[in-house]
Amino acid sequence: MVNTKSIYFAFILLVASSLFWSGNFFTGKIASLYELTPFKLSFLRWSLAFLLLLPFTYKKIVDDFEKYKKNLPFILITSILGVTIFNSFTYLSLQTSMVINSSIMASITPLLIILFSWLIFKTQTYFMQFFWYNFINYWCFNNYFKSKFL
Repeated sequence: MVNTKSIYFAFILLVASSLFWSGNFFTGKIASLYELTPFKLSFLRWSLAFLLLLPFTYKKIVDDFEKYKKNLPFILITSILGVTIFNSFTYLSLQTSMVINSSIMASITPLLIILFSWLIFKTQTYFMQFFWYNFINYWCFNNYFKSKFL
């Protein structure tokens, strides 16, 4: 039997994550109106996240410190490319674009991961992945171009 409390909790978390992501774009747009630079906003955002998570993760970080030290170059490269630059460019784009454009671009990121893993690593793509990839691309770009030119 399925636990309905778990299902409701999962739905609440899914809605919360969407709200946090949209709040991120909205905050980036508001910050651009007040001339807060994208890199400063990204730095402040991740500093706040670090300070909020540190009390919960401190013990584990200390326990695994040797692993972090051993993998420091990989951690630095992936954090700079995957987090810092992505968020900074998102905030940079919000200085000249609407929030909806950045949201659409961010929403197709999982689709781009599937596409590039198929192109570069020859990862097997299943029918449903391919179907939803094409469906969402069609829907996103169709709605984008309708709103852009109408």
